[in-house]
Amino acid sequence: SELAGGYNSIRDAELKIVQAEREFHETVVTALRKVKASIDENTLELARVTETLARLDVRAPVGGMVHEIQAWAGGGVVPPKETILTIIPVAGGHEFELQVPPESINTIYVGQVARIRFPSFDQRSTPELIGKISVISPDSVTDRATGRAFYRVEVVIPSEELIRLGASKLIPGMPVEAFLQTGERSILSFLTKPLIDQISHTFREG
Repeated sequence: SELAGGYNSIRDAELKIVQAEREFHETVVTALRKVKASIDENTLELARVTETLARLDVRAPVGGMVHEIQAWAGGGVVPPKETILTIIPVAGGHEFELQVPPESINTIYVGQVARIRFPSFDQRSTPELIGKISVISPDSVTDRATGRAFYRVEVVIPSEELIRLGASKLIPGMPVEAFLQTGERSILSFLTKPLIDQISHTFREG
């Protein structure tokens, strides 16, 4: 009977061990499920916070000079599609927009050389820079204020040319003269972007 009692005790102990292992396993599985659920929830929250922070951190698509800042107040809210500031690209050179009248557009072509001058600088010490036409608009545009029709022509001045300005710095709003050689006629234009707003242009024979 003592031997049978010993066997029973061993069996009871084994059952308790099995039960304890089962309970431990269930506890671990339950805890793992809770941890996984918490990780998933925190991952989603992290993604939401990261997206929010990404919208707060404004990054320009290109390097350049900051111009016309519209939002100054710290912590302020900028409405959707509202302009915060304007960036004037400088890494690959400057781009200027000329307004060419329809009667002269047939003498303009992509790759055409343009001579650029800066009236605001000392003309005796400031070199004339060389740029090239990069884009010609397919259709003319009409100025609503004046009713004058013109074609948009973009001129690019490469960085190596801009270096020739030395200590002279281009400033937004600065007038620029662009001369395009078109046979016996040269176009003199004071309309360039992004450096200046809309200004009239003239012609010069020669």
